[in-house]
Amino acid sequence: MVRDSRDDPTFLVELTTANGGFQVLDGINGRLQFTIPPDQTLTLPVAKVLMDVERTDDVIQGPIWLFEATFQVKKPITRDTP
Repeated sequence: MVRDSRDDPTFLVELTTANGGFQVLDGINGRLQFTIPPDQTLTLPVAKVLMDVERTDDVIQGPIWLFEATFQVKKPITRDTP
């Protein structure tokens, strides 16, 4: 889930394997892919946002927290946005 801050109870975007937002490309080597559709990127604030990754499945009782990351959302400079 992508959030404005660690303490924010609401999330900006939810990325899952079911919605195509999260894919394991090469699990042994730790290669993952996160995809945020264009309609959802328009709703992200121009700021640093946080995300955490949890494992949820039927094999392991969870969710199990795996890691967190931050990324900077920037306004496009080569095209107009609404």
